[in-house]
Amino acid sequence: MSGNLLNQLKEIISPNLISKLSKRYDESEVLLRKSVETGISTVLIGLNNIIENVDLFEEIIESIVKTKFYEEVKLENSKSLLANNSFIEEGETPLAMLFLNKKGRLSEMISNELVVKSETASAVFNLSIMVVLTYLKNKNQKANDLQVILGEQKIIISKAIPEGIQIMLGFSIGEDIEEFADEENNRFGFASPFFNFLLKQKE
Repeated sequence: MSGNLLNQLKEIISPNLISKLSKRYDESEVLLRKSVETGISTVLIGLNNIIENVDLFEEIIESIVKTKFYEEVKLENSKSLLANNSFIEEGETPLAMLFLNKKGRLSEMISNELVVKSETASAVFNLSIMVVLTYLKNKNQKANDLQVILGEQKIIISKAIPEGIQIMLGFSIGEDIEEFADEENNRFGFASPFFNFLLKQKE
């Protein structure tokens, strides 16, 4: 797998899907798309947090194999997501495995931060993890390779997550910016203007 993982996952969520979900949950399409992107990003950071536990990662991935969502949904055709509402219930198990007792609070924070109904936030969070895990399973993504990808892209991914959720996930963007800048200094003798700019914003 190469390229921006978050963008690849966001492309699965088509305008048609957002429109149908908007009508189903009576929410703004703009807020719904932002909520889905937040859900997907939250799941990715959650995976990054547990990725060193290979057994748990594989258990979470395998938990979706026998679900109706995984069996029926073809991610290259997002219309099929609409015909299969199983994510509403089937997302509960992998979310609980990944976030333990934080699952309910994270869903509530998505609701509060994105200003969508609790029911919407819960459904979107469940959809997000099913999409992410189905994508990774279809790609036969290994934990070690995914760890590298998430390590390289977690700052980009985190930007789609409200600060309150970042804090709850234990993610400190300031520390990571300094870490990346140090790596660039060691490799090239200087940090890129982008990281220097971020470091100044942090001061």
